Amino acid sequence: MNDFIRVIPDFPKPGISFKDITPLIANGEAFLNVSKQIAQLSRECDYIAGIEARGFIFASSACALTEKGFIPIRKSGKLPGRTISSTYDLEYGSATLEIHTDIIKQGSKVLLVDDVGNWWHCNCCHKIIEGSRFAPDRTYFPLRYSRTQRQGANR
Repeated sequence: MNDFIRVIPDFPKPGISFKDITPLIANGEAFLNVSKQIAQLSRECDYIAGIEARGFIFASSACALTEKGFIPIRKSGKLPGRTISSTYDLEYGSATLEIHTDIIKQGSKVLLVDDVGNWWHCNCCHKIIEGSRFAPDRTYFPLRYSRTQRQGANR
């Protein structure tokens, strides 16, 4: 799958290597393959959560294949209604993510999906999922982030 990922050096800031998923999602066969992998992992989950913005693409496609509901995890201030939030560090700053607390049934098992994960990002999302009284069941990041994270890492 990494054959379909374009690495853009020094974007969005010098020293950062941006992983562009556009070639992957533009290739129907490759995109379907990733979607099926995520769908397979979600068998025992009630919902699939996607992290803004690129996680929305992968999670939504798997939701369509499995007929499971989609939970958006969004940047701060983007969700109406009651939310819970958590902040994490990036290579080039920090970010706050939020999730609804009043729509999804408490105790639901959730598969967390994004494109490229790191420990801080994953930890932040698990905090808000647990804080919403959902059960984070698995995590899926299809792209490699570093030597310490493997492709298709799931928990």
